[in-house]
Amino acid sequence: MRGKKGLVLLLVGLLVLGGGGAYLGLRLFGSRKAETSPASQKNGHVVLQAGEITTNLRDPGGRRYIQVDVEVWLSDKKKAKEAEEKKAAVRDVILSVLRSRSFDELSGPGGMEALRKEIGQRLESLLEAPVEVYFKSFLLQ
Repeated sequence: MRGKKGLVLLLVGLLVLGGGGAYLGLRLFGSRKAETSPASQKNGHVVLQAGEITTNLRDPGGRRYIQVDVEVWLSDKKKAKEAEEKKAAVRDVILSVLRSRSFDELSGPGGMEALRKEIGQRLESLLEAPVEVYFKSFLLQ
């Protein structure tokens, strides 16, 4: 009988500790205010976070891939809402440009800059506004 009582107390204690930990975690990390505007402001530009994108490159065997985290800066603040509404299309443009490149094209001299330029041109066409493309991270494997 005593062994069962100790086991029950242990389980109750673990549940209390787990619940307390969950409560504390929600209070500390769940209380952050959600950003009201998905696009932020930097140096007078509206910044659209395209996010992290990972895809295969155009290489034989499909063994090479790229992972980037992209920010798109728009100088036309009126286009910010439209750009946010077209975020899926923005990511699709970036993804299609990435998949069209080979490892050698991207790892060679000027590869990253050429990629930035092509993505920028395609996004300017989509958004009908001047953009600047920045890579927050750039990984080739």
